[in-house]
This record gives sequence, structure tokens and C-alpha cells, in this order.
Amino acid sequence: MTDTNPPRPPGQDQSGCLNVLMILLGVMLLLPGACSLFFIFVGVPNALAFIGLLVSVGGIWLIIEGARRARTRQ
Repeated sequence: MTDTNPPRPPGQDQSGCLNVLMILLGVMLLLPGACSLFFIFVGVPNALAFIGLLVSVGGIWLIIEGARRARTRQ
């Protein structure tokens, strides 16, 4: 029997493991942002709170990128 699937282009991962890891890491990076929002709304805005928000933006990006990769993989 021959394989009817076309070969994958180089640079594409063969499994969905990387996508799952990206999404899980993104969810974990949302937690500092939640704490930062709490401190900002309580009235204690400082540089650390804004850094936590930036970390959460990176987490949102990871979630979006992981979901996009998973969608294009199918």
C-alpha cells in the first residue's frame, strides 16, 4: 500500500503536542494578569502590575497562535 497523504512542508510540527503546550502555557500566563487587574482595581497600581499585564498579553498571543496552528493542522 502506498501513502496517499501529501508530505508536510518543512517546519511544520508532526503532532499537536506543541499546540497543546502553547495553549497551556498561555493559560498559565493569564494568571499574573488577573492578579495585576486585582491590584489595579484595588488602587495599588505599580510597575509590577503593568508588567503582569504585559505577561498576560503574551499569554493571549500564545493561546491565539496555538489555536491557529491547531486549526490549520487539520
